[in-house]
Amino acid sequence: MTKTFTRPARSLKQALARQLPKRRDDSGLTTLEWLLIVAAVAGLAALAVVLVTNVVGDTSEQISGSSARRVAAEVAASAVVEAAKTADVADTDHDTWAEWDNYFTTRCERVRITFSDAVTGVTATFVPATGGAAAYTAVNLLTGDAAAATATKPQVICTVV
Repeated sequence: MTKTFTRPARSLKQALARQLPKRRDDSGLTTLEWLLIVAAVAGLAALAVVLVTNVVGDTSEQISGSSARRVAAEVAASAVVEAAKTADVADTDHDTWAEWDNYFTTRCERVRITFSDAVTGVTATFVPATGGAAAYTAVNLLTGDAAAATATKPQVICTVV
């Protein structure tokens, strides 16, 4: 008797698996990619937080180092100087050198009173031109500055201390 060998029946899936190339499982690699992307985004967010914190800290130090009231006092003192230089010589409040000196010295002292919380004092120096009453003209007042008074130029100083 002849013996015939029969192969056991295989399923279609087993037959295809034997013929198709083996595939790798890429699910772990995809997870790793997503983890790297999330880590990169988190790193950028942390860097942004650090940079913003430093900028805010530097800005707050600058703001705390300056006083808006002191700056306002300096501006007010400059306004007094400009008003003294552009004073109307025919104005009844300061139509002589002595009145001009008294009027603007008083205005400068008011800056110290108004801004007493921000300044310790003011330097008020309003020296008329040494040329006497004839030198009291609008043109001569415009030339006033912090230098010593001359025959045609007054000394005009109002600064905060």
